[in-house]
Amino acid sequence: MHSYVQQRFWILSQFADSSQTYNIPFSLQLKGTINIEMFINVIIVLITKHEILRTVF
Repeated sequence: MHSYVQQRFWILSQFADSSQTYNIPFSLQLKGTINIEMFINVIIVLITKHEILRTVF
């Protein structure tokens, strides 16, 4: 079972012209020290919280 949002993104992905519609590339440059374990946990929480980040076509 897919959510409404996942179904909507799948439908939009079927149109050739809209393949880049929701792709917004960016980069970050981090300076200083980073707690890798905490960073990984934050990414996991982010993906868990936002269903669309778990969507794969």
